[in-house]
Amino acid sequence: MQRIKDRLFLGLLAGLGANLVKEAIAETGVRSGLTKYTCRRMIPFVILNKKEAKTWKGWVLGTTTDMTIAGLTGILLTYTLSFTGKDYSRLKGIIVSNGILDQVFNVFARVLPHVRKEPNSNLLCRGIHAVFGITAASIITTWGDPALFEKNHSLLTEREKEEK
Repeated sequence: MQRIKDRLFLGLLAGLGANLVKEAIAETGVRSGLTKYTCRRMIPFVILNKKEAKTWKGWVLGTTTDMTIAGLTGILLTYTLSFTGKDYSRLKGIIVSNGILDQVFNVFARVLPHVRKEPNSNLLCRGIHAVFGITAASIITTWGDPALFEKNHSLLTEREKEEK
């Protein structure tokens, strides 16, 4: 199997793939009545008024924003694993994904005060982001070229090295 050498593309694929798993779990939680919110469903309420947030435009905005954040988190995790190596990659995935969650959730908690009163939503959100991190790290270490994770590997590409 051909391994992916481009960190941006690898991170984007890992982030989007892991987000599909995360959202499947989150939607299961909503449909079972365990929780009221998912990140994808909260985002429109941060950006739009309550009436508009419940329309198809709000759904599209929430979904695309969530996928964008997931892709960027996957890229950040790819660079983290490239820089630090793939030892304990799943733990690093949990740390990076929950670190991003903490920053994004701070915005949600300030703009949507009722979200703070939902412990099940908050716990599920933390758990699914751990699953996201584990899944993204697994995709990165499985599909990524082993040269990306060498301890002495520079973050510069061969072309950048030649230019210097």
